[in-house]
Amino acid sequence: GMCADVEAAGGRIDALFFCPHHPLAVTQAFRLDCECRNPEPGMIHQAMGRFEIDLARSFVVGDKMADVGLAANAGARGILVKTGYGHAQLERHGQHPPGAAFVAETVLEAAGWILAEAGFPKELA
Repeated sequence: GMCADVEAAGGRIDALFFCPHHPLAVTQAFRLDCECRNPEPGMIHQAMGRFEIDLARSFVVGDKMADVGLAANAGARGILVKTGYGHAQLERHGQHPPGAAFVAETVLEAAGWILAEAGFPKELA
């Protein structure tokens, strides 16, 4: 899965956060419009409770405009990847979707762009 792929490439995932809620969930316990459902920043606030995070130097990478919205709501930069739902999102919102700092073909391209933005030499990005 994603975690194994990241680790195989030399990356590290410190934690995974997820939101089990949906306003139309079949199970009543999960039928909730909450603070942790994208684009609300609840999961980022949870992460900030566990880790030192500088939002101005942070990125949200995802395949939906809600991920880009999450970045904006949290004070980070959003990157839309074309994989998964990304192509459909671009058809709906245009090739330069509002609020996206970058549109990447893949998560790997997004990671390279982030490293370049952070000033890493191109050989490392």
